Amino acid sequence: MPTIDRPSSRRDPSALSISSTEDDATEVIEISSTSSTSSRHSATHSSSTPSPHSNTPHNLVLGHIISWASSDGINTVPEDLHNGSHTRYYEKAQPGSRTYQKYLEQVGTHVAQTVFGYTDAPYFMEDLPTGYSLYGLHSKPESSGKSRVDYYLYGPKDKRFRSPNEFTMHAVWLMGGGPHNPELCKCINCGTMGSQILINRTYGLPGRQDPKDHHHHT
Repeated sequence: MPTIDRPSSRRDPSALSISSTEDDATEVIEISSTSSTSSRHSATHSSSTPSPHSNTPHNLVLGHIISWASSDGINTVPEDLHNGSHTRYYEKAQPGSRTYQKYLEQVGTHVAQTVFGYTDAPYFMEDLPTGYSLYGLHSKPESSGKSRVDYYLYGPKDKRFRSPNEFTMHAVWLMGGGPHNPELCKCINCGTMGSQILINRTYGLPGRQDPKDHHHHT
């Protein structure tokens, strides 16, 4: 479990220091060496943002911590997890890491707004869904000669998510019935949009909203 300061009241949220950028709509998170105050997502979304699910029990929310309603995770891992080298290898992210907690915060805040109607961000998911794991791929591309770490979220069969943005709509689906309604998921892996930029714009997610914007950061 990640270490998170849990506020005593839903109306007195605590801040979590996480700093991240995305080079494009589906790019992986790059965590900076110094943290800054966590941004609070705006409660204003596009008209296409899903309305709260009335059938999702509110007892899943305790303070600003949200428990999962369901999971489709089956403990999948990277195919080449055990075939690494000293220049390219996977490392499982720990619950206390900023990357891990970035997932919990961004997903939790969006779920709080769209599923439960709570707008006093930030909110946090209690943990990743059962059967999910976050892995960092350490590599040193010849083109740049610089070491980098790209993070991927694994869990469902034949799916991986490259950023909190890619996973957020899948998380909303898990909270609203999930595996019982597979055709309702709107994420990049399950839905029909085929563009994370379009998903960002349609559902009010952070990240690139315009295909022409190559310099946008969250």
